[in-house]
Amino acid sequence: MAKIFQFPDLAFRQWQEIKPAIEHVLNEAHASPEMQEEVTAAMRGYVEKLSRKYDGIVDLRLPADLNANQVQEIERAVQAGTAQVATWLQGIVSEMLAEFLRLEVALYLASDHL
Repeated sequence: MAKIFQFPDLAFRQWQEIKPAIEHVLNEAHASPEMQEEVTAAMRGYVEKLSRKYDGIVDLRLPADLNANQVQEIERAVQAGTAQVATWLQGIVSEMLAEFLRLEVALYLASDHL
């Protein structure tokens, strides 16, 4: 039987990219090890939720009388628009993660951990 390699899912890969930035922010704030552990664990949950992949399909029915150049032009426009939306969404996700981090730190500090 052949060995099957299992690649990390998107949420895990994104967590591996984001975690060092979170740790850096907490280190710069001189957070205690306990605070770092608790806030980092909470942030991982947010990253997992925000990393969900959308597998929707757009069924764009084009008129049959379009020539190949027109179809390619429409495809390029749709791809460009999709890329713009993806960039916009990534910006929102980044802003949300920064806000979640701020809130998690505030929650930790407001709790009985002090």
